[in-house]
Amino acid sequence: MVENRGLIPVVPPEPGVVDIRYSPVVPVFRALIPLVLSTAPAQAMQDDPTPRAFLTALQEFEPATASVATAAGIRLEREGGVLAFGEGTVTLIEIGGEVLGAVVDAPGTFRLDPPEPVERWQMEQIFESPTPELEIEGAFLLFADSTLAEFQAGRSFAAAPFSDRSRKLVEEGTKFLLHDRTVDSEVIRTFLNGEGEGFFHAHFDVRGEDPHYFRVSSLDEEEVSFGRERDGRGDYYENLARFHKAADYPEPDPREYVLPSAQVLHYELESRIESGPDFSARARAYLSTELGQGSWIPFSLSSDLELRSLKWGDGTSVAYEREDGGPQIWVQIPNDEGFHQLLAVYDGDVVRFRDELYWFPNPTGWYPRTGRTHATFDMTFLVSDNYAFVASGARTEVEKVDDMVRSRWVLEAPVSQVSFNLGDYEEHVYENEGLPPIRIQLDQDFHRDLRATAILQDRNPEEAVAKDLASSLRFFQTVYGPLDLPEFNVSEIPYLHGQAFPGLIHLSLVTFVRTREQGFDEMFRAHEVAHQWWGFSVQPRSYRDRWLSEGLAEFSGLWYLETVRMSRVRYFQALEDTRDEILDRRDEAGPISLGSRVAIAGRNEDYSTIIYGKGAWVIHMLRNLFLDTETLDESGFEALMWDVANRFKGQRITTAEFQDVVEEHLGGVDMQWFFDQWVHGSSIPTYRWATRGEEVEGGYRLTLRVRQEDVPEDFKMIVPVTLSFGDEGMATVRVLVTGPEMEVELPLLPQEPDEVVFNDHSAVLAEVDREGL
Repeated sequence: MVENRGLIPVVPPEPGVVDIRYSPVVPVFRALIPLVLSTAPAQAMQDDPTPRAFLTALQEFEPATASVATAAGIRLEREGGVLAFGEGTVTLIEIGGEVLGAVVDAPGTFRLDPPEPVERWQMEQIFESPTPELEIEGAFLLFADSTLAEFQAGRSFAAAPFSDRSRKLVEEGTKFLLHDRTVDSEVIRTFLNGEGEGFFHAHFDVRGEDPHYFRVSSLDEEEVSFGRERDGRGDYYENLARFHKAADYPEPDPREYVLPSAQVLHYELESRIESGPDFSARARAYLSTELGQGSWIPFSLSSDLELRSLKWGDGTSVAYEREDGGPQIWVQIPNDEGFHQLLAVYDGDVVRFRDELYWFPNPTGWYPRTGRTHATFDMTFLVSDNYAFVASGARTEVEKVDDMVRSRWVLEAPVSQVSFNLGDYEEHVYENEGLPPIRIQLDQDFHRDLRATAILQDRNPEEAVAKDLASSLRFFQTVYGPLDLPEFNVSEIPYLHGQAFPGLIHLSLVTFVRTREQGFDEMFRAHEVAHQWWGFSVQPRSYRDRWLSEGLAEFSGLWYLETVRMSRVRYFQALEDTRDEILDRRDEAGPISLGSRVAIAGRNEDYSTIIYGKGAWVIHMLRNLFLDTETLDESGFEALMWDVANRFKGQRITTAEFQDVVEEHLGGVDMQWFFDQWVHGSSIPTYRWATRGEEVEGGYRLTLRVRQEDVPEDFKMIVPVTLSFGDEGMATVRVLVTGPEMEVELPLLPQEPDEVVFNDHSAVLAEVDREGL
């Protein structure tokens, strides 16, 4: 069983076994219900206080008269954001006699001063200023903090008509919170559940630009966020900046994270898949929550699935809300008890048959999920015997039932996601000593058709795939430690990507066509295998730490290619290819620590380039720093990787925690400079180097000059310089390169070297150019 640090029980408890104390919550909105006025929107909330009804009431807020005051002089300072308004009006949004927000019809400004360098860099890229100031033309506000008191200080509110302009500002602001298929969960949790404290949300019209927003919410791991309308959608935000509250600085603790108010600890899933394939399922979720009676919890379920029934464990019906065709399901808690059993019955087309292939567009949306899923699973599938079938976990039972096959799959350690796959596949089982059985399922008819159309296709493509799977599993168990995998399943999918799940990977049909000479296929397969360690056994703590899953898996694929497939040439060629992609995005793509936010303004390719590619380069550079240049011994790096994989097994890891282990293995050396430059920074150096030498008494004196460009003046890096002396051997000198230009005399050499290689082993991600003195 995975260590859980005492946060939550790993398995669903029996009644009365676990004693949990809950802090009281005061649901703001429910407290308002008895005071609701007789307007139509408010009445809708009183009759049906659901998440959508609440936001609809805000959207339709239009009283005959409203509380209005002058906006001149309003200045709201919130965690690095400042809203200031000139002449105009501020109108309170009152429901049930309580103020939940306001609309400001006045020109003004919004200024953001992020406390973190990476966020200031991001603002510089987007707004050409690290502290952007926007001219605004009005704002819609929601708040559960001191805003009302600030409005009331020094100004008087009086009854006045609700203006058309104010009406429009409310409509514009609420449509970003109330979509056709989902509603904003933090707003609902704040005003209906009474969760969190100090909530503030501002949606403002920006002169000549799309609408922007600014939010402070204790329900988010990074409490402060700022963004704008996304890709012209008109009702979704793109996040541009995120950071902690000022009180957390100058040393915010990245190890802390916000536990969701509700978590599923264990699933019992029963699915039936008949020919078609027609999918139906029953899901029993064991839910733990600190929320009180009447609170709402958001679940997600694929839009392709119709929810037929939703009940509690005692058989009573669940009060829930789901917009037609939407993935979001809001469930209302019936009482204050901490544990609930939720039983869902649903069906639909999660797997589709099209163009002679089986498509599974949402392989994690087939069961209801909420919060940060970290649950154990007990899954039973009854599947038509027309299909080959595999799933995540340990297959504990298999039996034939008429024209169906019943199988049971169990995961006893908590995991973040599970999946399955099926199709008209043939299964190939490969037994390897010391490894779990490897089962590969692929569509042999499809590949035979490819051969018949003269497309270059290996005759037995599964054999090359099986070889890489077995070899990479064995190698990773050697360098990262063993995993408890009773079997390892691989299923072909008609997409260009791969996707890993515990004990199961989906592999693109392209990699089953043939193994290309460049080494991409070997790396691709090994990358997905490596996710059993980096992504499941060790999980990234937040989106900022995502590179510790994808970057480490990408490096693992490279390491496998070099070590097991014995192809150093391909290893370095793959690095060079990635380097070129990274250099193409120099000064435009953000740092690794932006995580998924690096793909800003629709530049989705930056996510792969930076999180995968540059993330792998960071590990490669650390590998070179650990390398013994005299013996080429890598035991130090291997010890580091083993330690990280085993110290954090079954846990979540942050970049700061990874840095701590690196420093520990380097004997306490401070590596903040390295992580600031390569993980939290985006600069990539250009080295222009030259040498001059002369015969001197006792040997040869060689002077190295390096000009460092495209980085800050204090940028530094340790660069290996290898000197070759032909049959006499070679030597490597490590040089600390810093500053715009430097010269260094190398240690006295026995003779003039035949060759000098600067940045040997591609030890540093850089552009390198040799020039004359």
